[in-house]
Amino acid sequence: MAERSLEQNGAADRQESGMDVTESASRMRRVRLVSSVALALVSRLTALVVQIVGLPVALSALGAMRYAEFLTIQASFGWFGLAGLGITVALPGFLSAANVRGDEREQRELVLTSLAILGMASLMVMAIVIGLAAIVSPQRLLGLHTDRVSGDFSLSFYIGALFLCARMIVSYVASVRGGYQELHRVYAMSAIANLVVVGLIVSSFRRHAHIWVMFCFMFGPVVALLALDLVLMLNRRRYLVAGDWDMMQTLRRLLPTSLNAVLKQVSFYLMTSGTVVVLVRLVPLKEVAAYGSLMSVLTLIASGFGAVYSPMLAAMANAHSHSDRAWFWRAYLGGIAVTLAGTGFLVVVSFFAGPWLMRLWLHADLGVTRTLCTALSLYFVCWMLSEYHFVVLASMGKLQGLGKIYVWEGIITLGCGGVLASRYGLEGMAVGIAIGAAAFSIFYLPLRAWRIVARDGWETTDPDPLAVGDEL
Repeated sequence: MAERSLEQNGAADRQESGMDVTESASRMRRVRLVSSVALALVSRLTALVVQIVGLPVALSALGAMRYAEFLTIQASFGWFGLAGLGITVALPGFLSAANVRGDEREQRELVLTSLAILGMASLMVMAIVIGLAAIVSPQRLLGLHTDRVSGDFSLSFYIGALFLCARMIVSYVASVRGGYQELHRVYAMSAIANLVVVGLIVSSFRRHAHIWVMFCFMFGPVVALLALDLVLMLNRRRYLVAGDWDMMQTLRRLLPTSLNAVLKQVSFYLMTSGTVVVLVRLVPLKEVAAYGSLMSVLTLIASGFGAVYSPMLAAMANAHSHSDRAWFWRAYLGGIAVTLAGTGFLVVVSFFAGPWLMRLWLHADLGVTRTLCTALSLYFVCWMLSEYHFVVLASMGKLQGLGKIYVWEGIITLGCGGVLASRYGLEGMAVGIAIGAAAFSIFYLPLRAWRIVARDGWETTDPDPLAVGDEL
């Protein structure tokens, strides 16, 4: 009896100790989530300042035609992120689990493998872009008439490609910081970079009104500061770069999740940058400037939602690693409420004041209509629901099998938009992508995520590395 009593007391002590660890992890997770969201909002507010103050200056200095060229180059290189194979999306969940276990070797393998993949991918992308442009010219490569573009278009093309490749690499910093729930550091750097961008555009851009200068001003500061943050992070955790590592084995573990993530990125490219690329071939450049400006606004607002989603991805991955199902469930429902409230408010504002706000912002009338604003805001509701459920599933490592669903979402959405745009122009594109996105984001994705959160996803802290072919 005494021995049984001792065993029961020991079990009770272990259970109490486990509860203390869970509660401590929950408190730390909450603190880091709040600090990350707060600094993320500061970062997004400074990004809003860039849009409100900087872009009207750029539009005025460049003119509608050259401003449309800037948007076209930027949109045409939106596929660069696909070359990273979705590694930055898959990394936080794996890294969080390795950090919870205190496995320094696994952390090093994850960090170095991801960095190597992104480095090689960026070099490959630049080689492809430069090679194709040398053969067919940048103008023809983007589907533009040579006699309708500015004289410095080719230089702007190459410099834009350089900075967008560099941005793809530095996105890795946020992914690693997310795995350690340190996104507040990335947001602080981004906020500083955004303020530098505003200062450069306001003080210098009118004297140097070239598209390639716009790329330097818009992307140079954030690339430089996030590169600095990477150096600081690796210096603090020297075990991440000191020691041996197995790249191929780690890559095989990451690929099942990351390839599904990159297919999601394909869908994102088709529904955002892809629509601009299609419109370039269907409507005048001035109308492309109108649509591209609205899409830039939506992308900025999406980054505001990302200010909540990215810290939630890190926090949810941490909760899943600790098997804290109750905390995860509350966070999931809270995220749904925030998403619906925020996007619903945008729909109301777009319907009643969208065109007026665009004229007020850009100090120019690009022909933005109420139908265009409202349809794109309805598409935005679907877009954010899709993004949120992707974050939820990624935090649990449950992306297997979703890649093809996201690709079909992108294809059908762009297809609907393209068909209607050929007949009704910009408004047709907006209505078409709203219809296409709704079919997936309102019904299928929420139902699947709800089922997974409610029933499974808690039996392991590390995604099961099944065969890639089976999971796609």
